[in-house]
Amino acid sequence: MSIKKLVRNYLHIVIAQIVTSVIAVILLKVSLKHVTAADYGNIVLILAASNTIQVFLNWTCSALVRYGVEEFIADKNIVNTFWARTFIFLLNLILILALAPLWFRLLHSFLDLQEIIKPLILLHIIVGSLWMHGQQALQAARRPQVQSYLLLAERALSLLVIIIIVNINWLSWEKIFWVLLSSSIVMFFISILILRPYIGVIDRVVVKSAMQKIFLFSIPLFPYAVTSFFTTNYLNSYFINAYLPKSDLTVFNTIFQITGLLTQLPILLNMLLMPQFVSMRLENKQENIKKYMETVLPFMTMAWGLGIGLAAFILTWFIPSFFGATFAGAAPAIILLSAGALFSFPSLVGYSPFIMSVSDVKVSFPMAIIAAVVNVVAHFLLIGPLGLAGSAIATLLSIISGLAFIVIYVSRKYSFQARLLSLSLLPAVVSITAYFFIGKLYVFIGCLTVFSLLFAFATRKQVLPYLNLAFKMVKPKESE
Repeated sequence: MSIKKLVRNYLHIVIAQIVTSVIAVILLKVSLKHVTAADYGNIVLILAASNTIQVFLNWTCSALVRYGVEEFIADKNIVNTFWARTFIFLLNLILILALAPLWFRLLHSFLDLQEIIKPLILLHIIVGSLWMHGQQALQAARRPQVQSYLLLAERALSLLVIIIIVNINWLSWEKIFWVLLSSSIVMFFISILILRPYIGVIDRVVVKSAMQKIFLFSIPLFPYAVTSFFTTNYLNSYFINAYLPKSDLTVFNTIFQITGLLTQLPILLNMLLMPQFVSMRLENKQENIKKYMETVLPFMTMAWGLGIGLAAFILTWFIPSFFGATFAGAAPAIILLSAGALFSFPSLVGYSPFIMSVSDVKVSFPMAIIAAVVNVVAHFLLIGPLGLAGSAIATLLSIISGLAFIVIYVSRKYSFQARLLSLSLLPAVVSITAYFFIGKLYVFIGCLTVFSLLFAFATRKQVLPYLNLAFKMVKPKESE
C-alpha cells in the first residue's frame, strides 16, 4: 500500500470516527438523562466483568491480523488464517463457558454481582468476543474503513433505538444494555457477510498448520493479555466499586469514555501502520521505518500533545456543563486521563505496530507486568485519599511506565534513537506539573503551548525534510 493510499484511508477512518464519537457522547447523554448514575453503574459493572473474562478469549486476535495481512498480500484472501483463529476461538469459548461457575464466584467476591446481571455478563462475553473477531478479520483483509463504518453504524443504531424507547417512556438501564448488545450482534453478522469473498473454501491441512502458527505466536501474548488487564479502566471499576459510591463508576466511566475518544485516532492509525510496517519489511524498506520512528514520530507526539492539551482544556468545561452537577469537580481527572491519551500515542503509532511487525511479542509480557504493578500499587495508595483523581493518576503512571519500558527495549535492541521522543513529551510533563501545583487551567494550557512551540522550533531542521518528503508523497499529481 502506498503512503498516499495509506493517508487517504486514514482520513476516511478519521471522519467516520469523529462522527462515531459525537454519536457516542449523545448516546451517553440521552441515557444519563433518563437513568440515574447509580443505575447506569450496573452497565459499567457488566462491561467490567465481561471484559475481564474476554481477556481469556481475545488473546489470539493479534495473530489474526498479523498473519491475515500476510495471507491477504500473497493470496488476496484470509481463508486459512480466519478459520484457524475461528476454531481456536470456539474451543476457547467452550472452555470459558464450562468454567463459568468458577469465575463467577471470583468476580462476585470483587464486584458483589447481582444474580440478575450474571446472564447478561455471559451474553456480553459471547457477543463482544464474536464482534471483536469480525473486526480483526476486517483489519486482516485490509478493510479498516469498513470496520470504522460498522462501528459508526453500531452507535447510530443504538442511539436511534434508545430515542424511540425514550419517546414511549420505556427506558431503563436493562433496556439500554439490550440495545447496545443487539447493535453489536447486527454489526457482527454484517461483517461476516462482507468478509465472505475472503473466507471461502477451507484447506484442512493448511488451516491446521495456520492454527499451530497462530497458537505459537499467541502463547507469549497470553500472559501479556492477562497481565495487561490490570492496566485497563476495568481495573479502575473494581477499585471505584470497592472504595467510592456506585455513582462514581458512571462518572469515571463517562470521563474515561470521552477522553478515550482522544486515543481513537492513534488506534486507527495503529491499525493502518502495522500492515504497512509488515509490507515495508517484506519490501526491504526497514530504513524508512527507522526514519519514521526516530524523526517523524517525536514531532507527531509533540503536535498530538498540543492537540490533547487544547481538548482537555475544552473538556474541563464541556463535561460538567453537558452532563450536569454530578460531574462537578471532575477537572483533575479529565486532565490526567487526557494526558494518558498523549503518553499512549508513541506506543500506538510507533512502537506497538513495529513490535508486532517483527513478531517480537515476548516484550509485551514484562511491559504489562511493570504497568500492572504500578497501576495496582498506585490505586491502593491514591484512590482512598484522592478519590477519582487518585484513580486517574494511577492510570497515567501505568501508561508512562509501560511506554518507558518499550521505548528503552526497542531503542537498545533495534538501535533506534529516542532522545527526540523524550523531549517531545516534556511540554506535557511540565504543564501537568504546573497545573497541579498552581491549580489554574490557564497555566496548564499556557505552559503546554509555549514549551511545544519551543520544541518545534528547536527540532525544525531535523524534522522538516521528512515532513516535506511525506507531503510530496501524498500530494496528488496534476495529472490526477
